Amino acid sequence: GIAEIEYSLSTGNISDAKALLTSLSGAYPGNEALAFQRAQVSLNEKKYPETLKTLDGLLVNEPGNEKYLRLLALAQEASGNPAGASSTYTRLISSGTSVSELLLLRAESFRKTGETDKALADVEKFLDIYPGDKAALSR
Repeated sequence: GIAEIEYSLSTGNISDAKALLTSLSGAYPGNEALAFQRAQVSLNEKKYPETLKTLDGLLVNEPGNEKYLRLLALAQEASGNPAGASSTYTRLISSGTSVSELLLLRAESFRKTGETDKALADVEKFLDIYPGDKAALSR
């Protein structure tokens, strides 16, 4: 099932993940969990437009779904859209999701768009939460 797809992706076996996904999608058309797996497979294949389209469809029904938004931000970043990723990270932070990691991810997106003041502000917020954490300083 879905765990097998996730395992295949985690081991880099995209072809097995795709085969499992195709089989399950035929048996369970319209299943949102499978649609999310399809987005993950597409991302692993670097098929970013397909990934973004699938996630946009999922977010119509669940606009605040953290898992969907996190993958959307990753796909936006991977597709060369750091501005979109920073916007998605802002949505996650505004929703009350645990912010520490998201602040660093958003800072990196801001850095890529040239918004260094915003990037530095996010790193400072992170360091307010975790003083002395080297992860923030290495970005």
